[in-house]
Amino acid sequence: MDGRKPMIKSHVNTWLRQHPQVLGFSSCLAKHGGTGAVYIILKRTMMDGRDE
Repeated sequence: MDGRKPMIKSHVNTWLRQHPQVLGFSSCLAKHGGTGAVYIILKRTMMDGRDE
């Protein structure tokens, strides 16, 4: 490595922490992309006219 921080991942981390619909997030398993990918848990919102 050249000692530089991952810039995009740092910005995504900051943005996800501020987004009101995000409940949580973490890096993915290696088979799903590893640390270059992110699992995100979103709040569920009800759509107008649906009773689920």
